[in-house]
Amino acid sequence: MYKIIKTHPTKEQISTFKMKIAEEDDYVDYVVDLNNLGEEAKRELCSLYGIAVEELNQKEKLQLTVSSSI
Repeated sequence: MYKIIKTHPTKEQISTFKMKIAEEDDYVDYVVDLNNLGEEAKRELCSLYGIAVEELNQKEKLQLTVSSSI
């Protein structure tokens, strides 16, 4: 699952959701392995990024992308 976000996750969110970070010239990707998250963490992730829990439960990974270009 792919979602564009407007702001970078906090250090706490990166740690909580075990995000892997990939930086490119124009964007930063934050990848979450959903199989490694508990139900409470998944609900919090959905709440933060406006994702339906049912939709998230059908996926294995979530990629959040932030544009770094102005």
